[in-house]
Amino acid sequence: GGRSSRAVGGGGVASSAAAGGRVRVLTGNPHLAVERAERRFGFELVRLYDCGTLDTRRLAVEIRDPRVVAVYSQTLSYTDGISDDLEAILAIVEAENERRSGAGLPLVTLVNDSCLAFCVLVHNDGRGGRGCLRLLDLAGARCTTPLIVTLDAHKHLGVDKGVSSCVGSPGTLSH
Repeated sequence: GGRSSRAVGGGGVASSAAAGGRVRVLTGNPHLAVERAERRFGFELVRLYDCGTLDTRRLAVEIRDPRVVAVYSQTLSYTDGISDDLEAILAIVEAENERRSGAGLPLVTLVNDSCLAFCVLVHNDGRGGRGCLRLLDLAGARCTTPLIVTLDAHKHLGVDKGVSSCVGSPGTLSH
């Protein structure tokens, strides 16, 4: 468990990218599986991190590069327990996608890795003073950004082989 959902997410992003040069994926401090996906699918992984999280100031600048096809965010990093600011990241990606949509350009996919974060997703629903860490809930129905959320439980839930799940907004996983 673990590699499967990230492979689906990475492969979906790579296959949807337009030909004409090496595409870029922007990230903060990703899971090692993202680096494996970089080698497997041939995209350029660009790290934009500050204190372990995706640096939203740098993201707002770098995302305007037309070679950018995806942004990879994390909910509860496996290595350090840090979650990226999903609300700010979604706002930046959505603004860029509105610009691209108006210009007839391919949209940027936002991939959120929720490695080991099932409990975090259950309890951080935006109610009772808690922030919302559920990307699909944050996006709402009017969001134009293609979204992919992966959840990998490896063997930490007491299962033999681990658990991998990959869900996306309508049409995102149809390739």
